[in-house]
Amino acid sequence: MPSPFRRQGCILLKVSENAGGRTRFFWQQVMSPGGNMPYAIEQLNGTGMESNAYLLLCERPVLVDVGTGATLERVERRLTAALDGKRLHALVLTHMHFDHTGGAAAIQEGTGAMAYAHPPDARALAEGDGDLTCSGWLGQRQRPLRITPLKDGEVIDCGNAGLEVLHTPGHTAGSICLLDRATGDLFSGDTVFTNGGVGRWDLPTGDRGRLLSSLRRLSGLKLRGIYPGHGPYYEDDGNSHVEMGLAMARDFM
Repeated sequence: MPSPFRRQGCILLKVSENAGGRTRFFWQQVMSPGGNMPYAIEQLNGTGMESNAYLLLCERPVLVDVGTGATLERVERRLTAALDGKRLHALVLTHMHFDHTGGAAAIQEGTGAMAYAHPPDARALAEGDGDLTCSGWLGQRQRPLRITPLKDGEVIDCGNAGLEVLHTPGHTAGSICLLDRATGDLFSGDTVFTNGGVGRWDLPTGDRGRLLSSLRRLSGLKLRGIYPGHGPYYEDDGNSHVEMGLAMARDFM
């Protein structure tokens, strides 16, 4: 059994005991360069309904997703501290849903970074479409973005690294994953999660058949780490998580 004082990719901040006598552990996500990874990754968000947000501290820093904006002040504070004077080069959105993109306009305004997404999700974000982004369902407003469309196979230049855009429709028509082929690390958005989870396909532009095709594509890659849009990440054995997700989506009744 693993020690309760260790968790992959985290440091223990504090331990407290509530009135009922239950012990609570408070963790901070910290990822350092490992193996042949030439940059560190900092997770800035990912609690409640907020998506995970990964800051890649490359020579040209890149932020992958941002969350709804409900925790924007904290995200901006952590972003500024992590950048330590560097300029944010790009904000890449793995798909159009509000839980990943609601805070994007404010981050873009505050940093001047270019924002990127894959069509047709890019168009929905540019127009602030409340139905397609699902912001209207939550009683929120999706602020329109100045967005640059991405293409499948395009490589985002991070200076000392490159992120290849993989169009992986299914959760939405424009969903993408980002692959660092040099390290085998995959930023998978809501296409696939760890431990056998996949993104739902019953929201606007979702399609189970296309999701299965996307998962089969990912299963043919040589992966190391997997950094999903929600839930825990793993720094190795990425292929097994994709295979579990594929099995779940294929066998779903």
